[in-house]
Amino acid sequence: MARGFDVSRWNTITDHAALAASGVTFGWAKISDGIPGRNVGPWHVAPLRNVGIKMGGYHFARTHTAPEVQVSAFIRELDTYNALDLPPVLDLEGAAEHGFTVDTTQGRAAAKNFGVEFLQGLAAAGFRPALYMNEYFATQLKPWEWGVPRLLLWVANYSRRPQVPHTVWQRSQTGRLPGVSGDIDLNESSTNFWEDPMAWRVARSLLKLRDQINARYPNRNKASDGTIGDADHQNRNSDHNPWYGPGIVTAMDITHDPAKGVDIDRLTDELQASRDSRIKYVIANNLIMSGAGGPSPWVWRRYAGPNPHTQHFHLSVVAAPACDDTRPWNLPSLTGGGGSAPGGGDDMTPEQDRMLRHVFNVLQRFKPSVEGGKDGAYDTGEYVRALYRELVEPKPAVGNPNYKTNVLGFARNADHYGYRNLQEQAGHLAAINKLAEAVANNSNVTPEELKAAVAEAIRENVVKVDVTVTGQEEQA
Repeated sequence: MARGFDVSRWNTITDHAALAASGVTFGWAKISDGIPGRNVGPWHVAPLRNVGIKMGGYHFARTHTAPEVQVSAFIRELDTYNALDLPPVLDLEGAAEHGFTVDTTQGRAAAKNFGVEFLQGLAAAGFRPALYMNEYFATQLKPWEWGVPRLLLWVANYSRRPQVPHTVWQRSQTGRLPGVSGDIDLNESSTNFWEDPMAWRVARSLLKLRDQINARYPNRNKASDGTIGDADHQNRNSDHNPWYGPGIVTAMDITHDPAKGVDIDRLTDELQASRDSRIKYVIANNLIMSGAGGPSPWVWRRYAGPNPHTQHFHLSVVAAPACDDTRPWNLPSLTGGGGSAPGGGDDMTPEQDRMLRHVFNVLQRFKPSVEGGKDGAYDTGEYVRALYRELVEPKPAVGNPNYKTNVLGFARNADHYGYRNLQEQAGHLAAINKLAEAVANNSNVTPEELKAAVAEAIRENVVKVDVTVTGQEEQA
């Protein structure tokens, strides 16, 4: 049986050695509060650790600020005061000022949502999360059903052992111990729970980016956010698994929520423009882009994985010490400025890149035909593949075979690079028109569908194309 205690500013310890000699082995100190500085007692940590007592920290939660704000402040205090021997604790209870309630459906939902987000923030930072509440709160909220991996529960009941799942029991708030002046909270556990460390953590560079996004867009949707992989990820090779170093997850997903400012097209374009050396690859909207160490660095390519990543973007960072580099990410949406990270470049603007994304997405509509035509009636696959090649595959430029471009790249970059080659452009456009006619005349894709798709894909601000469909009177 392990015996312990918890302390705040209200407790006075007069003899730390005498307290340690009494047989207590662990303790938590209140080191942060949702109202900054309210009744904290972080000064207890160092002298108690010096006499051999395992010390951790707890945070008293309040309802008036967001959980991500409070958990970030808590983690900073854990590091500042080295309160890292025990799992860090979220103290979730009622209070006269900005306290929680579990007596209404709305109150229970708010308490649960706050708790889950706060605890997941601790887990993402590499801690085994812990939660303190009294038994009444526990029976109403059932935190063991929240799905927080390896959650440690610390439950208070001053008349009997709690009848709900728990690892630590707070059995008294009027205890007495040698070396302590006045009452002190007493706790006990049947195990040395601190010997069961967290098995994984998220790369710190990813947490830095998430903190920046949360600070810039505090009301954003987080429904598709993710770090550690689920069972499906665990059964395959994925950066969402804690595979690097001492169990480090090197991937993160951020939810697409343009209404609240988080536009994954814009953010991933800015990641591309940053040329940040921490990037391994990025996936969004059926496209993938590798960083400096991958294939075709900094170029968007078609992504054929089972998840199109339209609800969120995926960022993997390198499996190297740089994954823990906590420099701020230099993205204009987050910093309010421009520029690039070291090693950056000005290959293309985000607006140009978004246009190429749009073209790729439109071309996805022809995917069924690539398999042999609708209902297998015609072998239209080769026509569509050829159209795709003319649109996106690089070809040597006229007069300069070492410079390769495609019709989209040419149109997007003509002004940017000052490269003008009308003969090359005309050749590409003639080929596209010819292929468009072939597709329309040799499949059951209607001329209207084809013309609309090509017109939408190319658009006038990329390159103007007149598509004439043979045998039809309409033109686009």
